[in-house]
Amino acid sequence: MTGLVAGGVGTVAGRSSLDALTQTAADDGGNLAVERLSERLTVVTDAGRKRTPNSSTRTCCLLDGSVFNSAEIAAEIGLPPHAAQEAVLAAAFDRHGESMLAQLRGNFTLLVNEAHSNRVLLACDQLGSRSLFFKSDGSGFFFATEIRDLLRLLPTRPSPDEAALVHWLAKTSMPEGRTLYRGIERLGGGRLIEFSEERVAVRRYWSPTYAPQTNLSRADGAEAARAMLAGAVARQVPGDAHCGVLLSGGLDSSSVAALARRTTTDPGSIHAYSAVFPEHSSIDESSLIEEAVTDLGLDRTILAIRGGSMLQGSLEYLESWEVPLPAPNHFLWQPLLERAAENGTEFMLDGEGGDELWKFSPYLLADFCKSGRIGLAAHTAREMLGTELYRGWRSGARYLRAYGLKGAIPGRAHRTFRRCHSPKRYAPGWLTNDSARTLFEHQDPWAWKQLDGPRWWAYMADLLTGVRERLGVGEYLRHRAQMAGLRARHPLIDLDLVEFALSLPPTLAIDPDLERPLLREAIEGLVPDSIRLRPSKSYFTALFHDSLAEPDAALIRRLLTEDPHVGDYVDLEAVRRDVLDDPPSGRHRDRSWPWSAWRLVTAECWLRAQHDDGFATRLLEDCESPRGDWTLSSIPR
Repeated sequence: MTGLVAGGVGTVAGRSSLDALTQTAADDGGNLAVERLSERLTVVTDAGRKRTPNSSTRTCCLLDGSVFNSAEIAAEIGLPPHAAQEAVLAAAFDRHGESMLAQLRGNFTLLVNEAHSNRVLLACDQLGSRSLFFKSDGSGFFFATEIRDLLRLLPTRPSPDEAALVHWLAKTSMPEGRTLYRGIERLGGGRLIEFSEERVAVRRYWSPTYAPQTNLSRADGAEAARAMLAGAVARQVPGDAHCGVLLSGGLDSSSVAALARRTTTDPGSIHAYSAVFPEHSSIDESSLIEEAVTDLGLDRTILAIRGGSMLQGSLEYLESWEVPLPAPNHFLWQPLLERAAENGTEFMLDGEGGDELWKFSPYLLADFCKSGRIGLAAHTAREMLGTELYRGWRSGARYLRAYGLKGAIPGRAHRTFRRCHSPKRYAPGWLTNDSARTLFEHQDPWAWKQLDGPRWWAYMADLLTGVRERLGVGEYLRHRAQMAGLRARHPLIDLDLVEFALSLPPTLAIDPDLERPLLREAIEGLVPDSIRLRPSKSYFTALFHDSLAEPDAALIRRLLTEDPHVGDYVDLEAVRRDVLDDPPSGRHRDRSWPWSAWRLVTAECWLRAQHDDGFATRLLEDCESPRGDWTLSSIPR
């Protein structure tokens, strides 16, 4: 393990020099004891040797993650293109100060120790792909890049944060900066913490900015989108390492696989990993996957899934990371990732983030309504609904009301309206009155209206730069790969690509027959038309439902009826009536049932683990079925 000791008062251990990091600062008569920190910063290496990377006139940087444009930064400041990233960043900070941070591209957590000014900065990348957690109490200020490592450093384990836990149960975005542990905060994307002799302050160094490209045609937009996609994928494909691609029959992963194949000169360095579902024809994409890998000439490994326990995957995740698993489909991907690691794969690419990146913004209707163009708003609503969903003027009117009229009114009007109703109106029926009130008080679904730009843009900017972070998507994707011994790469969660998508005219994303028309035009010739022009998309609802109904149903019932800890937050009688006793056999199309059961049981497991360190391990032994009933096969080109 590589680690860091800062100022003699904190210890770090982790995969890289900042993979788990802590710093404490004691309050001394109103001044934080960080003077002379730059003279006492010491790195502990794997072999236990110590080194002091800076002197009183030299800046030091520690990096967790990757900065993709470090070679360009090195060239700009006169360093060799292959100079170590941390050295490049330190020199760039000396040259440009903290304005350098906004120029970085990648996924990272960064510590900058500016020696000559006795100042220390901690920063996360602009999209919050990497994490930093911190807690301040009477004994000091602690921070770490993983919650589990921060918990080991704190004098006592924090109690659950009620507001955050209620949001978890309701499947809503976590309040900004909150975590499930009381007092442990998350440093958001595009933000930094500054330590100086005078203060510890959190502030933004980057925010999304409205910078539209006007009068851009669909053809020109598609051409530009293709170039941006190619650049984003090229930044994520290492030149000398074997890459895997999680490949489905969908647009996003197929596009990433095709562009990765074009980026490398060695076709054998890209290997496709796919899941198929022989017993669930509604989500099985085996024929599309076969067509894609044949067209691209890729080796592939196929995972045939016929059943398994989602709850077991959740317990393994909880045991590893000490937070609940946010993604119920984890048990589908973990065997694939483990096989990839066995095959010598180092980096795993995927198409995560594509759904949000290229979707249309329904709040374009709000901008039309604000400017008085109601007729244009009604016409656009019909186009947005598309021929599949449009069922006459009533469906169009409902859509126009939801996104046009509601979207146009100021955010403060929503808050006034909400105060006129019971908090239970905005909460799952099985939450207690107190929990519903807590959810209501810490939820503002219209906060995105505060962003400076048109309504359509503000909604998309929040979706692409804030929602994923508040849902913990970046942490989960990183954890998923690390549990298998891999490094995750997500080409579609890319700052340049996000800024490009936010600059496009919103009408380019609208088509009455196909979702994401601009992407489909951009990838013409890259992937088979059977994938590119496919009108539908597969969802895992049926598989999710079946796993929770059987084999996990008995264990879920036991956990939620035998003195459950979650009873402090929910009405157990309502949970029994609406979730446990409601026959699941007829609810394949009801997405609320499996999500309610999933959130309740994962919260219960997490709450029990707070009082019993060995809870997850013992419960794993009680799981009757393996985490997946699957068959793996590797097929050469």
